[in-house]
Amino acid sequence: MEPSNTNERVRPRAGSIRTHHPGEKRGMYTSYIGPDLSFSQFEPSSDSEVSFMSDISDQFVVPFEGTASILSSSINLINTISGAGLLALPYTVMRSGWVIGLFSMIFVIVIGSISFYLLSFISDALQVFNYGAIAQKLYNRHVGNLVNILIIALTLGLLMAFTVLIRESMFFFSANPELEWAGQLSLIAVSLVAILPLSLLRNLNSLWLTSLLSIVCLIYFMVMILSFAILSNSSSIINKNIVRPIKKGSPVPVSTSLNLILAVASLSITFCGHYNSLNIYKEVRNKSLTKMKHIIVIVAVVVALLNVTVGLAGYFMFTDQCLPDILLNLAEYPSAHIWSEIADIGIIFVLVFSFPVVCFALRRAVEDAIFQTEYVRRKWSILISLTVVVFTALIGCFVNDVGIVLDLTGMLAGVPLVFIFPAIFTLSFLNPKSHYNQQFSRALRLRLAIEQHEKPHKLLKYNDDTAALVEPVRSRKQRSMRQSLEAELGEGGETLKRYYNNYYVGPVQLAQEKIFRNTSRLKRLRALSWVSFILGVVLFVSALGTTCFISIDLSSVDN
Repeated sequence: MEPSNTNERVRPRAGSIRTHHPGEKRGMYTSYIGPDLSFSQFEPSSDSEVSFMSDISDQFVVPFEGTASILSSSINLINTISGAGLLALPYTVMRSGWVIGLFSMIFVIVIGSISFYLLSFISDALQVFNYGAIAQKLYNRHVGNLVNILIIALTLGLLMAFTVLIRESMFFFSANPELEWAGQLSLIAVSLVAILPLSLLRNLNSLWLTSLLSIVCLIYFMVMILSFAILSNSSSIINKNIVRPIKKGSPVPVSTSLNLILAVASLSITFCGHYNSLNIYKEVRNKSLTKMKHIIVIVAVVVALLNVTVGLAGYFMFTDQCLPDILLNLAEYPSAHIWSEIADIGIIFVLVFSFPVVCFALRRAVEDAIFQTEYVRRKWSILISLTVVVFTALIGCFVNDVGIVLDLTGMLAGVPLVFIFPAIFTLSFLNPKSHYNQQFSRALRLRLAIEQHEKPHKLLKYNDDTAALVEPVRSRKQRSMRQSLEAELGEGGETLKRYYNNYYVGPVQLAQEKIFRNTSRLKRLRALSWVSFILGVVLFVSALGTTCFISIDLSSVDN
């Protein structure tokens, strides 16, 4: 049967998942609510091909099926968390004291792992794999935009710092001020030749090999610093010929200055990868919370090994002489000169290979903030990535220090994204009186009304005299439900469809019913959420207050 209107879109039957068409934003819904889709109906044929510039949104969109393994996902998440900032840990430990520094690094990794799990739990329960989209689902689009803005601020600050560090790490140019132009041209060339092609890739899983190379460089840093720390603290004559002792103070367990609070706040974001964790979780093959827990454990162990080894070994090697870049300290040892230059080259590789992973999270946040949908036309993804790479390359050419910007974005955006928002999301989801649960319950009730409304009228009893249809006797409750349904239907039933499509999703309902049956698990989740929330608020307030105090104090000294 041909449709009466040739311009009318032919939409597949949809039930347990939402569908949309190219150009439509979230909030456009199907006109029919029916049985579940069979994904095999929409698989591409064997002779179909998706080119680099092809637009997947030109076809009917089905749920994304990931291909990433636990190992590749762990590698990408480690690369998201760890980077060139690893070399600044000894300086941070010096500001806090080695006891406080060790405790903070371990404690942050433990609590950060919990918040990783909380965020994955919410994502799995809602079947939403985007940080900002989860906030919009639980609250409204304004909260979702706030989360996206924080992610954009944090990731953009990181990417600007990456480009500045890439230029400064080119020691063969930076050592001579007259060759500054050569360093700038080299940065632009690296950005266009290496960084841009990697940043244009569709999926994070395509970056796992470059992430692995970045981790290999980090392991080299760790082994090098640990080796020289052992040699510098050895009493043998041979080792003293290799590493000459330097004048340094005794190790301090606990710092008594205000820098302690800022140092702890800096250490609190050494396990910050939450802005990209859901993008990684989305691409896991046959994703489940069990697989995500394995990924979190692997990442926590590797990051703890890197952070604790580099932080403590570098601090005990130089104590109160630690510089913000531990490689500058190592350059004081003549025997470490060649190893430091190799490390400088390794830093360039780490930054180049970390850039696309962070850029992917920035691009997804921008897409969600602008288009409010999961699938965006390919041309917009390319344009966003190109703009980010060019902008950050220009910043890296003409700006010499972005440390203040990085510290502020780390405290103002990193701490809420790591500790506060995952806890708030979980507490809201587990609260029966929350906005989401009230809407979800209403959607389920309306679903029952829909099913009742769509059933054909039954021909029951006929009156022999009038041969008229006699409607079955309805109870007061059924009559009230029908009146409520008719009121909700309105013009075309848009309100009903909005509730149904936004809140009733088959897999989501089943997952949430399973969650709420396990009362002991709910108690543990609430307890962990409160711990993460309280810690995040304390860190955020203390770091912000200390920063304001130091800024006021410095301004008064200048005056």
